[in-house]
Amino acid sequence: MWNALFEWITSSSLAYIYGRDETFHEEYLSVNGREYPQKIVLRDGRSSEIKETLAGCISRALPAIVTALRLPIPISTLEQGMVLILNQ
Repeated sequence: MWNALFEWITSSSLAYIYGRDETFHEEYLSVNGREYPQKIVLRDGRSSEIKETLAGCISRALPAIVTALRLPIPISTLEQGMVLILNQ
């Protein structure tokens, strides 16, 4: 999970690294033959990519956690609760 979050680089990140304002992000969509996505920000100011990464990590880990803890709650119910937490 940490790698997915901390290694994810956008064209906006590269603009910042190279000392440019984020408005220059289009100049960094492709650097040294590698393409970098544009940062997508949700209405609440959060990154949709980071939210999707967290949701994916949680959905992969949840079945093992439910089994290990022998929780009597359906995974779908827990997933709905996790969605609410992620949306906060």
